[in-house]
Amino acid sequence: MFSQQKLLKVIDADMHACRCAAPAPTDAPGKERQIQELAILTRHLEWAKSVGDDQAALEQIVQSLEKNMVVRYQRWRELSPV
Repeated sequence: MFSQQKLLKVIDADMHACRCAAPAPTDAPGKERQIQELAILTRHLEWAKSVGDDQAALEQIVQSLEKNMVVRYQRWRELSPV
């Protein structure tokens, strides 16, 4: 069972980590990857906000993040349970 609030906090923390990556990417592919990561995390954050405590939808969000090849964080499932 997932907590919407915990999932929102985890995604937000991942967005912060992506924005504050050190060293910041200086090459075009690195910058593009960072932009893609932030866009994916932003979409998932908005999705998570919109579903409330619907467990099936929260599970879909976590699965979508886990399957995404661009986003490299993999701790949503362990950090989001109630």
